[in-house]
Amino acid sequence: RQIWVFERLQPDSGAYLIYESRLLEGMLDVDALSRACARIVARHDALRMQFREEAGEPVQVVVEDCDFALAHLDLSHLPEGERERAMRDAVDRLAIEPID
Repeated sequence: RQIWVFERLQPDSGAYLIYESRLLEGMLDVDALSRACARIVARHDALRMQFREEAGEPVQVVVEDCDFALAHLDLSHLPEGERERAMRDAVDRLAIEPID
């Protein structure tokens, strides 16, 4: 309920969200990682939870069919010295985007 109230006071602020990123080195099977994450999301209701407003009050709703999409950024085309900065810039941009 506190997050719902905060969102009403400061819409789309994202101030209550915690972002984290990981720098992966070596070969990555992006499709396999995406499928694994999608299975985790499908298995755990809390990862598909949304809050909707009904009669001025928050109501928890579990989204049954959730289209999970893994965001990934391939920085292999950049020189090694520029990759970390590019990753941080991308994370900073994502951190200010509102989520649904």
